Amino acid sequence: MGKSEDKRGFLFRDSWAVMLGPIPNEEAGELIKAVCAFYLGNGNKPNIENPILFAMFKFITSQITENEEK
Repeated sequence: MGKSEDKRGFLFRDSWAVMLGPIPNEEAGELIKAVCAFYLGNGNKPNIENPILFAMFKFITSQITENEEK
């Protein structure tokens, strides 16, 4: 039996919360929305101009992908 679409999800790691702590709320929101869009697979590439946020995005999404493959 496959996963129900309404029960899909990913684990939000403590380390991500630690990384988000010092980031202003607006930028943290931008990052979270980009991660959610990535997970939902809407095909949009994130428009993250801040290189630090983009690095965080790549780190988080690589961990999500790794977990999905397990």
